[in-house]
Formats: sequence, C-alpha cells, structure tokens
Amino acid sequence: MAEELQFNILLDKIKGGIEGRGLRLGGGDLKAARFYREGRKGVADSVQAVQEAGLLQVPFYAYVQGRSFVGLDDPVWTDFHDSLAERLTLNVDKDYKGIPKGDCVVDVVGGGLFMPRHKVIRSAVNDEKLVNGAIKIGSDDKDLLLGERQVYRWNGQKLEQVPVGYFFTSFAEFDDVSGTPEFQKALNDLSAVYVVVRPASEAQQIPSGYRLVVEQLENPDLIIPSGNRARLNRMLMESPDKKGKQVPRFKWTNFSSLHDDYTSQDTGRVGVLGYGCNIINFDGNLYVNGGSSGVAPEALEAWRGAHARENASLEKKV
Repeated sequence: MAEELQFNILLDKIKGGIEGRGLRLGGGDLKAARFYREGRKGVADSVQAVQEAGLLQVPFYAYVQGRSFVGLDDPVWTDFHDSLAERLTLNVDKDYKGIPKGDCVVDVVGGGLFMPRHKVIRSAVNDEKLVNGAIKIGSDDKDLLLGERQVYRWNGQKLEQVPVGYFFTSFAEFDDVSGTPEFQKALNDLSAVYVVVRPASEAQQIPSGYRLVVEQLENPDLIIPSGNRARLNRMLMESPDKKGKQVPRFKWTNFSSLHDDYTSQDTGRVGVLGYGCNIINFDGNLYVNGGSSGVAPEALEAWRGAHARENASLEKKV
C-alpha cells in the first residue's frame, strides 16, 4: 500500500490562484511532504522515500523561507528537517581553478555529493565507513565538485549531474551576489545550486553553539545555507517597527549553530534544521533517524509560473 502523502511543510507564500499536490496558491502556499524514517539508515531511507515518490528534495534555504512565515507550532518548525545542503571539510592537494591548496570548508546547497545519493549513504553506514558520523568524500567527488564544478541532484525521475550555478571562492563573494535580484529569483524558484568555499582556518574561528540572535545574524555558517542575509533575518527577527527597530522572534535571546570543528579531512555532513528548538546543525551523524521532505515537480513548475506573473504585475505597478 502506497504511503499517503501529507503536504504540510510550508516552503513559501505568494498570492495566486491555482492548486496542485502541495500547492495551494489560492491561499498562497507552497508545501512539501516529509518522510520520517527511523534507525541507523534513517537518513538514507528518508531520501530514498522522497525519490521513490517522484518528488524533489528540498534545499535548506526553502525551509528557512517557510519558517519565516509561521509560528513554532507549525510542522516546518515542530519537525526536524534533513535538507539538500552539505558542509564538507576538504583537503585540496591539487590544482583547482581559484582554490588554494590546503584545508577548506565547502558549503554545497541545492545539490550535493551524497544527499541525493541514498545508496552511497546507506553503503557507508552498512560498511561502517563513516568518520565520526560523517561521510568520506573521495577524490572523484572532489574532482567533480572543485574541478568540473558539478554536483548531483534528483530531478523527480532520475539522478543527474548538474552544473553549479554559482560557485563562490569566498564568503565575501557570496555575500555580494546573494542579495542580487537574479540570485533571489533562483532562491524563490528553488533552482539555486551554489557552492561557497572558505579556508578551514577562517571557518574554524566561528564558534559552534548558542550565541545571541543578533550575533548569529552575522554568522556565515547560517547566512550561506539560508540563501542570503535577508532570509536569515526574516526567520530570526520580527519585522521592523515604525522606528526601524527589530527584535528576535519568539522572544528568543540565543540561537544555536553547530559545526564539527572541521578537523576531519575529506568528510561531509548534512545540514539539519532542528525541531522544537532554535538549532541549525551541521554536526549531526548520518547513521540516525531521517527526515527529508519533497516537493511535487508539477507544483514547483506551477509555482514558478505564478511567481513570475506576480513579479511582472508588481513591476507594472511600479
């Protein structure tokens, strides 16, 4: 018996008037269905369930957008979410364009080396090949990512290799581009596939754990997977008052961002949005319960069309 899909994970809102699986544009909602799987192979099993349902895996930045609209009692907050985002610690020992040799931290968002490949995750778990809970990144995958600048992505029917749309060799470069209309359109369309490379020594200076919310607004570990500063701000902060002052949402004082200190070379972890608490985790293990979500391809196609029409209408009014 096929699993009954519940599209209740909010990813975005606009005005519109069409409907589909996980799409209610009459009320302006784009939603995903979540697949919870228990056990040591839970992460892999959850990804497999999304793909077998013919759905598209959800990037980290889409969950962030959804969380910005609703309160803590909504499923996008109450559940944890394995995202289509990876953070890798890589040792660069050969020449790649624009990337110095040495240890670096690489964020891959909207595609990946292992999160779209549940067989690779499951094999690593079964064969006990994980390194402190992280997956080992081989030389072929490093060449694919850093040399060919491609990643894997599930297109709803099959696994494919896709070009990295935006390849940034520094956080500053990402920060400059991520606020542009072109990049924001790619985020809104859930089509943004991007990579940000940072020196490991730079990333290691960022504390792991709870910090003041206002401090976390400046944290590259959160800004990068969220898509840009504005998306992170909307998730964590109330809208400005008449004087332009902002305060944290939900009366939060602190917010947690976790990483693994980036000391295990050539390994990767998935970005997980925590549940029932204020935690973003890039320090989790891959042999635990899984919670990936998927969006219906036809819903996303309709969403993109409606989004384009809404933007065109707004431009005419301006």
